[in-house]
Amino acid sequence: MSKKGKFYILNWIFSYGSASSNRLLAYANSAAELGYDVEIVAFLRLDLRNCQPRNGVIIRGLRPCKVESKVFSKLLSFFTTIWFLLADVKKEDRLLLYGAAEYLPLLVWIRRKQTYFEVTECPDLFKPRTYPWRYYKSLWKRLNGIFVISGNLKQYFVDYGVSPYKVHVINMIVDPKRFESVQRNPNAEKYIAYCGNVNKDSKDGVGDLIASFVRYHEKYSDRKLYIIGPIVSQEQKQEYEEYLRLYKALDSVVFTDSVSPTTIPQYFVDAEMLVLARPDNIQAKYGFPTKLGEYLLSGRPVVLTDVGNITDFLKDGVSAFIAKPGDINCISDKMMEVSANPEKNDSVAIAGKEVAMKEFNSSTEVLKIINLMYK
Repeated sequence: MSKKGKFYILNWIFSYGSASSNRLLAYANSAAELGYDVEIVAFLRLDLRNCQPRNGVIIRGLRPCKVESKVFSKLLSFFTTIWFLLADVKKEDRLLLYGAAEYLPLLVWIRRKQTYFEVTECPDLFKPRTYPWRYYKSLWKRLNGIFVISGNLKQYFVDYGVSPYKVHVINMIVDPKRFESVQRNPNAEKYIAYCGNVNKDSKDGVGDLIASFVRYHEKYSDRKLYIIGPIVSQEQKQEYEEYLRLYKALDSVVFTDSVSPTTIPQYFVDAEMLVLARPDNIQAKYGFPTKLGEYLLSGRPVVLTDVGNITDFLKDGVSAFIAKPGDINCISDKMMEVSANPEKNDSVAIAGKEVAMKEFNSSTEVLKIINLMYK
């Protein structure tokens, strides 16, 4: 394959350990393995922590200094982005803008022929604040290509008049190397794991998860629930704790708060099961849970709800345990099924991992992107 030009992956933020940044890093690492020079560029915020990208990958931010005012910070970011597009990007390079709709006009004005846009959530939920919705929709048709995370989201853009030949489904991706050296601890306590924020508006249905666990806990009182991720809303955490206290299950739920990204694979591998109780809403219909790939890759059984395009990839009782969204009894019944059938769990977990390796393989999906962008 001829390696033509640098591959830029752009977003307003890169925060190592977040689901979106993990996806960008997996893109970059796989493209570098294919022989491309790759740069991840964060327009506004950069948090590398202990991130160690592979050879051939550079991660950098464009913000020259910290500005307290949000307005001036955004204006400075726009100016530095324009300078980057004019001074750094060459004609042979390709640009993949990940979300960050506020910056789309700049890329279309300056580097339209080189720009591709990736969207993983329904645009209705994340409308740009700096220019009109109608103008945002008009930009879609001017792009060379739009990458989406689900078939439902592709149809969304087609319904708005974008050519179906310009909209390409790029599956959620996983990086198997994150789990290569992780061994299950035989002495770990029995727990159920969920990874995500504790926030007021939980797209993952944390409230449903907790209610399902309370019912499950009546039968399996020796199990715990680990909620792994930042406490964005202390008020919401307190509401969950009051609910758990009412049902005498508070001591069985662990809110870990933020943990190092390098420790998450161990949390997953040691869990009895991993649960994702997403409600059936517009976000679930058009999106796809990016954490699901790592859930499956852990080799542990996964309980999740039937939303969006989930059943295009997974089959209940074969590669996962699939429940009706919003149905606490159904979700908790699936959790009990896992605990009651350890032998079946192993075969389901293995099948789920095989799905992740085949359908959500970063090398395969990135090759699709490269072939489209550099054709």
